[in-house]
Amino acid sequence: PSYSGLVRRHYDHPNEQDTQITVKTERLDALIPAGQQIDLIKIDVEGGELQVLRGATAILARCKPVVIFEHGLGASELYGATPEQVFDLLEQCGLRVSLMSRFLSGAAPLGRADFCRHYYRKLNYYFIAY
Repeated sequence: PSYSGLVRRHYDHPNEQDTQITVKTERLDALIPAGQQIDLIKIDVEGGELQVLRGATAILARCKPVVIFEHGLGASELYGATPEQVFDLLEQCGLRVSLMSRFLSGAAPLGRADFCRHYYRKLNYYFIAY
């Protein structure tokens, strides 16, 4: 198993080695035509969730897609991201945040404080915005 990302992670095992590669990055808002409907976005970027969301604010606000994402301590803080920032961005785009189990059972979405509590106490790493 290994980690990937645009920022070096802390490894669980000693003597891990890095291999650096060059990758092209692009904002989703720049890639997806304005008239294209997007219904689902799945984000698994090892801590860079806030940056992905920031690059897709027009899509999020216009299309209101379901967004499945991982967000937790151990990676996101290396990018300077906080759960408060993630929650606020999603809310500003008109989306609600929940746990998958709550979403599937029809329960109310999480409030900002609950989302942050799940993050800081490492209760859950997987969330859904809708």
